[in-house]
Amino acid sequence: MQALIMVVVILAVLGGVLWFTQRRQKINESALAQLAQSQGWQYQKSYELSQLGSGNVLRYRLSQGSREDGAWSLDIESGSAGSGAGGSPLQNTTWRSEDVKLPEGLVLIGPRPKDMPVNFDLGSILMQAALKVLLHMSLGNEAPDAAHLHEVKQGSPDLLRQYLVFTTDEGLPRRLMTADAERALLDLTQSLKEKQRPAVVFWTQGLQVKCAGLITDAPNLKRIATLGGALKTAWSDN
Repeated sequence: MQALIMVVVILAVLGGVLWFTQRRQKINESALAQLAQSQGWQYQKSYELSQLGSGNVLRYRLSQGSREDGAWSLDIESGSAGSGAGGSPLQNTTWRSEDVKLPEGLVLIGPRPKDMPVNFDLGSILMQAALKVLLHMSLGNEAPDAAHLHEVKQGSPDLLRQYLVFTTDEGLPRRLMTADAERALLDLTQSLKEKQRPAVVFWTQGLQVKCAGLITDAPNLKRIATLGGALKTAWSDN
C-alpha cells in the first residue's frame, strides 16, 4: 500500500512532466513582446486545435535562432481539455530544442516528492508504470519505453534532496548536469512555486524543460531559457 501511495504522489508531483489544472490566467501579451525584443528573441501567438482531443490550445512562443545555428523555443500554453466554455484549462510552460539529441537512451530529471523516503524502492513494477505514464504525459505518443530506466544518485546533495534522476545509462546525466546546469536548475527551482518545479527530458528527439502551469514573468522565463541553454552547452561541450 505504501508503494502504491508513493507512486500516486510521484505521478502528481514529479515535475513539469505533468500538466495540472488551475484558474485561467490573463496573459500580458505586450510584456511578452517587450521581453522578446529586449533579449533578441522572436515572439508569436497562435491558436490551434488541441492534440489531446477536443478543445483548443492558445500558445505564446518565445524563440531564438534557426535550425542552422541551434534553435530553441519556449512555449506558454493553455489548452482546453473539453469543448465549450466549461472546458478546464491544462497549462504548461515548455522550453524545447532539437539542436542536441541522444542517439539512444533517455534522461528524466523530476522533482522529488517532499515526503518520499530515501530508501524507497524505485525499481518496482509500480514505479515503472508511473514512469511510463510520466513520459507519455510529457512526450505523447512518441514517448520511448521506460523499461530500462533506473534511478541514479548523481549531483550535489542539494540537487538530490530536491530532484530524482532516472536514466538508461548513468554516464548520460553525468555529462548533462554540469555545475552550471545544476546551478541554473536550482536557481529556477528556488524562484518557482513547488507545484511548478521543472522537469528535464533528454532523448532521441531533443531536449525539453517543462514546468507545470503558466510561467509569464520575465525573470523566470529568462531563468528557464538559461537552464535550457546551460543543458545544451553542457552536452555540446562534453
